[in-house]
Amino acid sequence: MLEINLIPKEERKGRHNIPIGPFSIILVFAGLIVVMILLYLNNMRVINKLTGDLAKVTEDKKRYVRFDQEYQALNNQLKEIDKKFQILSKLDKGRTFAPKLMEDVLIRLPLNTWLLSFDLNRNNLRIQGSGMNNYLISDFAESLERSEFFQAIEIGEVKEKKEKIGEQDTLTSSFELSCTIKPDFR
Repeated sequence: MLEINLIPKEERKGRHNIPIGPFSIILVFAGLIVVMILLYLNNMRVINKLTGDLAKVTEDKKRYVRFDQEYQALNNQLKEIDKKFQILSKLDKGRTFAPKLMEDVLIRLPLNTWLLSFDLNRNNLRIQGSGMNNYLISDFAESLERSEFFQAIEIGEVKEKKEKIGEQDTLTSSFELSCTIKPDFR
């Protein structure tokens, strides 16, 4: 069935007689308020989460501060121990230097050559001795130059003289060597 409304448009009662202008403004404000409430609630959730994270980080920081203090204390102890080891190594180096030096010189001493004096100063070593000939003395000086202890070997005075060795009179050469000790061993 078909219905026709013959009442003029101005006089007709509409089903929807709600003013659209003021209603739309109210809907927009209500929508904005809902959006603002949702943003506020979301921001509060984020703030609460970050506050919890900050509390946890603060707790961790307190724990790590304690670990850092322990680390610093252990590091200071390690430095003290290292200083003591350095002192001990210097003492050990000084204590064993002279015997090692003498051993090195004696190993390099050729046969038929002997030492009469061995004078060790801070940086220098003066050796006096005798040998059966000048070649042995020069071999001894060259051998000392290859040593890890010395850097400059100088042959000083060399004198030949007759000495009685056993039952025979033998021509020997007395010598004097000066050696400079390398800076690593001073």
